[in-house]
Amino acid sequence: MGGEGETNMGASVLDLCEMSVKVAERLGATEAEAVARRGRQISVEVERSAIKSSSGGDATQLSVRAYVGKAMGLAFTTAVEGREVERTVGRAISLARSSQPDPNFESLPSPGPYPRVEGLYDAKLVNLEAPGLIDMILEGVSTAKSSPRVDVFGGGGLSMEGEAIANSHGIRVLERGTGIFGELACKISEGDDLGVGGDYFAVRHLSGADFRKIGSEALAKAEKNLGSRKVESGDYSIVLDQRTTSRTLSSIIGFGADAYNVMLGTSYFKDRLNQAIGAELISLRDDPLYRAGIASGICDAEGTPRQVTPIVERGVLASFYSDSYTANRLRVKNTGHASRPDLRSKPSPGLTNTQIGAGDASTEELIRETRKGIYIYDSGIGPMAGTTNISSMIDYGFLIEKGELKHSVKNTMIGTTVFDFLKNIDMASKELLDESGRISPSMRVLIVKVASGL
Repeated sequence: MGGEGETNMGASVLDLCEMSVKVAERLGATEAEAVARRGRQISVEVERSAIKSSSGGDATQLSVRAYVGKAMGLAFTTAVEGREVERTVGRAISLARSSQPDPNFESLPSPGPYPRVEGLYDAKLVNLEAPGLIDMILEGVSTAKSSPRVDVFGGGGLSMEGEAIANSHGIRVLERGTGIFGELACKISEGDDLGVGGDYFAVRHLSGADFRKIGSEALAKAEKNLGSRKVESGDYSIVLDQRTTSRTLSSIIGFGADAYNVMLGTSYFKDRLNQAIGAELISLRDDPLYRAGIASGICDAEGTPRQVTPIVERGVLASFYSDSYTANRLRVKNTGHASRPDLRSKPSPGLTNTQIGAGDASTEELIRETRKGIYIYDSGIGPMAGTTNISSMIDYGFLIEKGELKHSVKNTMIGTTVFDFLKNIDMASKELLDESGRISPSMRVLIVKVASGL
């Protein structure tokens, strides 16, 4: 797959989508949408410092969403030859006719001008086969496997895919992309002591894949985690490394600003649009147009053009992010955030490349100016489902005493609320981590409750 062959492959899945929409309309659909993916995937699993399994292959998938009036049916297939496409469309129509109408459905989206996004496709990655990927992964395992006491696990994978979308309102769009990811973790056992650490990457281009680096980082983190101890319960500051900042704010703000949650009434930000939700240090935008971004693209899962969306600006909630259904329901702009975990499901809003603004301190200053705190890295902190309460175990962290990192911590939990957490962010680093379009600084939260477990 590559070059001209990939172009022809893309054209064929777009033709498949257009044909499916026409069949749906002929069979009685009021509106219809077809999404098709064709590509190759390889996945490799590592266990006990050795290759456990390898799988992958070429596949084509087709999903048809058909409406009869306001009732929807969705059908999926991996068989796209002969009359199977018409049978799949027929199943979608039949499901729509037997479903209850949704009075809130208005329309599938209409086309618009599509942006140009660079760096989503790498011809060199297309030519990488499973043996080559396995060799790269084993280099990372070898780097991490410093002694018999180290156990390495994880894996890696790659994908190359063309995705096409067509609907009854004239959307006709095709994009293709490549990606490669790796994740390695080390476990070190020394008697009753256990140290665990890991690292990962996810990039669009083969040149960005560095299994040796993540193997080395995983080993270093596991060694640092040996000798972990419990801390006293009480009030602490917490310093979040850049990855933890990204995961945490994307989770907290992502849930609250999701138009679907707003529509359901479960969002804690549902009445906060254009109001302050946290400290002025917080600015977060979603940028699906970022060059070579791992979640970048010209359109969302419904074919709506992508756009950069400011979500929080200097602590003020600037917008909800939406797909066509939630935008119509809430009477807000469709921000082009429709997402599908797979083609068997209908779309719902999802973030892409979240980017958090920098502060004016260094990461060293965040630690140095903390008298009593915990430095948290490679983790994520989020609210308990359906509430504003935050109660999270610290997966990886170090005690901070008088501005210095001490021992790693264990059996430690933090507790606060969404609004207290956001309000108490008082420092952010000027250094930013850019992980394929997901950009973030380190941040400090001035005060949270810390509880030590058994």
